[in-house]
Amino acid sequence: MGSRVTLSPCWVLSILVAVVMGAGDHGLANAGYRPQETADAPAAAAPTGSNAAQVILLEAGQAPHQVLRMKPVKGQTHRHELSMQMKMASEANGQGMPGVDSPTMTFTMESTVTEVKENGDFEVTVVYTDAGLGDDSGPPEMVEALTDVMQSMVGIRFNSLINSRGATEKTEIEMPDSVNPLVRQQISEMAKSLDQMTSPFPEEAIGLGGKWKLVSPMETGGIKLTQTTIFTVEAMTADTVTVSVAISQEAPAQDVDVPDAGGAKVRLESLTCQGTGRSQLNLQSVLADLVDIKIELELEMNVQSFGQEIDIVQTVENQMKIKAVPKSN
Repeated sequence: MGSRVTLSPCWVLSILVAVVMGAGDHGLANAGYRPQETADAPAAAAPTGSNAAQVILLEAGQAPHQVLRMKPVKGQTHRHELSMQMKMASEANGQGMPGVDSPTMTFTMESTVTEVKENGDFEVTVVYTDAGLGDDSGPPEMVEALTDVMQSMVGIRFNSLINSRGATEKTEIEMPDSVNPLVRQQISEMAKSLDQMTSPFPEEAIGLGGKWKLVSPMETGGIKLTQTTIFTVEAMTADTVTVSVAISQEAPAQDVDVPDAGGAKVRLESLTCQGTGRSQLNLQSVLADLVDIKIELELEMNVQSFGQEIDIVQTVENQMKIKAVPKSN
C-alpha cells in the first residue's frame, strides 16, 4: 500500500487473484476447488502487536549521511491512487487452463494523521474512498466479479499507530458490512501479521547508495512465508527519499489451513514471489508519493477434493503503481 503501512504487494495481489480464481469458472474454481464465502466473518480485526521484522543495514552509502525518521503533522491529509494490472496463467494436472488478463484496477486512498506523540509515534487513518476499473476488457464474468469486489472494499479503514522509524506498532481494521465475504476473510487473516508487513527505516544514518534489508516472517492465507526487501537509496532531500526496491517471498512446502475449504486438503509445494521497482518516500506521509513495481508470482499446490487429486500451477504477473494525487474538496 505504500511506504510505511505496507500491505505487501504480493499479498494485495492475492486478494484479487482469489476473486479472479472464483469468477466464471477460472483457475481453482474450474479445477473443482472453490473457497466458500461466509457471511459471518468478523467485521473488524484485532490489533496487531509484535513486530518480528528485522532491519539490517547493508551499506551506509556516501556522505553526508542522514538519519531517516518520519515527520508527521497532526491533521495533515494525503490522497493517493493505487493501480494494478494482472496477468495470470494456470495449469491443472499438466493441462493448461484459460489465462486471465485483467483490466487496470484502481483504488483511491486517503490518509490522515490524527495524533502525534512526544516520542515521535503517531496515529494515522487510511481509508479506501473509491475503486473501479480503467476499462472493461476481459471476460464479462471476470469484469463483473472484479467490479463488485472492488466496490465492496470502499470504506475499509486502517487505524494505525506508527513509530518514528515507520514501523507499525498496532493496527485496527474497520470493514463495512458491504465488504465481499472472501475479501473480509482474507483481510481478517492478514491482520494477524500486518505489523510484519511494514517497511521501517534503519536505526543508523544513511546516504546516497546506502542499502538496508528488511526480513519479515509472515503468514497469509494460511501460508507461512518469508519476505525479504532490499532498499537502495538513489536520491535524498530533507523530506523525501527515492529508493530502488527488490522484493522476494519464499515459502517451504507445507500443508495449508484453508478456512471453509469444504473438506478439501491443500498442500503448498512451492511459492516464489519476486518484485522490482522504485519508490519515492515522503517522510510526512504514511504512503509513498510514487511507487512503480513489477511483481511475478509462481505458486504450486496439490489439492485433494471429492476423491480427486489435482496438481495446480499458477503464475501471475502484476504491475503496481502508487502516486500522490490532489486531495478531494
